[in-house]
Amino acid sequence: MVKNDNKRYLVNRNHLSLTELYEAAPRVKGKSSNILRSIRTNCPWFSSPHCICSTRQRSKKKEWLAILSTDLALSVEEVIRIYSIRWDIEVFFSCTKSLLRLQKEFQGLSYDFLVSHTTIVFTRYVLLAWQHR
Repeated sequence: MVKNDNKRYLVNRNHLSLTELYEAAPRVKGKSSNILRSIRTNCPWFSSPHCICSTRQRSKKKEWLAILSTDLALSVEEVIRIYSIRWDIEVFFSCTKSLLRLQKEFQGLSYDFLVSHTTIVFTRYVLLAWQHR
């Protein structure tokens, strides 16, 4: 996901901010109304061209998120699908670290103890998720 900061993206020899890039990008025609726009750009910090896809936020329908992909062979729908899978993994690790105290509950030096503790924390997460559903 791309943050809306001071970075500039090169499109047709113009340096555009992320908001300007969103306005310059053509609308995506397709089945999903959540996929808004897509444009290919270049950046000084990337050696290869890339695609920035804009999608609607789930919680705030008027706002959008920008997702960057360096694989130009993927469709916009595929980029967003892959990102949503990765985001679910990030949420999982965030929950296990903060709520289930993965890092702070146990401090051992043995590899076997670390694997055992991680297994117990992940099992707790699975049970809580199952109970929630």
